[in-house]
Amino acid sequence: MTNFRLIYSIFGDNWDPIELTKLIGIAPTMSWIKGDRIDKYNPDIVLRKETNWEYSFCTVETLFSEDVTDKFIALFSSKTEIIAKYISDNNLRSKLYIVPEIFKNQVPGLYFNKALLDMVVKLNAEIDIDLYVIDE
Repeated sequence: MTNFRLIYSIFGDNWDPIELTKLIGIAPTMSWIKGDRIDKYNPDIVLRKETNWEYSFCTVETLFSEDVTDKFIALFSSKTEIIAKYISDNNLRSKLYIVPEIFKNQVPGLYFNKALLDMVVKLNAEIDIDLYVIDE
């Protein structure tokens, strides 16, 4: 069955992700500070190029993107104005990563309803779709 993952990321130069977490009351699933070491690239030292706050939703087994984008809307819609102001005040960017993982040629449907598009515009965000075709 095809799966969808969704990650919402806020990123930029030097800022404090803990401050954003306190402001919106949602803990990130991952965050890092510009200059943090990326350990998986040992033994070479590779450092993060920007500060990042991200929330990754659990993978959903579905053929429809709305099954994950609706979760994003439900969690973040009441925080949109606060996040948008914080992004603007701190010269940050944000992106919604939608990741379909296609198994056994089950082609998913991508649909962005008005509620999602309104949020993306208010957050001055981008949408990045990364398709993965999994051969088994």
